[in-house]
Amino acid sequence: MAIPVFPICTETIIGNAMVIIAYKLQRSISKQVSNRYIVSLAISDLIIGIEGIPLFTVYVVNGDRWPLGAIACETWLFLDYTLCLVSILTVLLITADRYLSVCHTAKYLKWQSPTKTQVLIFLSWIFPAVMFGLMIYGWSFLSGGTGG
Repeated sequence: MAIPVFPICTETIIGNAMVIIAYKLQRSISKQVSNRYIVSLAISDLIIGIEGIPLFTVYVVNGDRWPLGAIACETWLFLDYTLCLVSILTVLLITADRYLSVCHTAKYLKWQSPTKTQVLIFLSWIFPAVMFGLMIYGWSFLSGGTGG
């Protein structure tokens, strides 16, 4: 089970790292404000490749049992759920950005700015982090019981 996961992790990490590096090195790519969404997606997917897939593999190989303790479990769940939702929200932002740029070009060009793009990206990271942080780390407090 663990051996087929290695190429998937490697491809995920290398592919997304290449996107980030290209954005940093190629001026023509980084000049387009909408490419910031692509970089945000690459960052979230890179982190999933680094921590999400390998730790899920540990869980599955261990017979659907978590061998690394409660804190590591909560942290893995927080990161995995948060990053997956960030990925989904970023794809939604990319889709909306492309739609608006094609179907409402004049209004879109007047509306779009680096600041507005950064705010949308920031919100796409903060919303999932707060939501899953409260649910995962605050579960024992909210439920009145113990975690796990």
